[in-house]
Amino acid sequence: MKNTYLTWLNAHLTKIWPYVDEAASELIMANLEPTIEQYRPMVLSFLSFSKFTLGTMAPKYTVARLIDRVSTVEDGGEGITMQLEMNWDGNPSIILDIKTRLGVGLLVQVKNIAFTGVLVELLLFVLQTKGVNFMI
Repeated sequence: MKNTYLTWLNAHLTKIWPYVDEAASELIMANLEPTIEQYRPMVLSFLSFSKFTLGTMAPKYTVARLIDRVSTVEDGGEGITMQLEMNWDGNPSIILDIKTRLGVGLLVQVKNIAFTGVLVELLLFVLQTKGVNFMI
């Protein structure tokens, strides 16, 4: 893929990141808190997030590769499968509020997270409506 595609993708991801951060943070907390409570050690009386945000730094896509062309999908459209490499050197603010059964309270904070990963995505391009093809 041309670098201009990734420049465009990264610029738009940066623009929408505050909204992605808010939605993803709420979703992550909603899914993690029941699991954390389920596996909370007996020596702790309380274990919960007091703050969870992914921060202001959006991930950056660094490499895009075309993996496969898809000519037949369920709705008759066409598409491609892409592999996108991503780096995220985030500045989250994740605070875990811990209280022991002895009454000792602790705050554990995560301020920096970094990871590199690969996203594989199927992109469908053609939508057929009344015999007319539209590019998506």
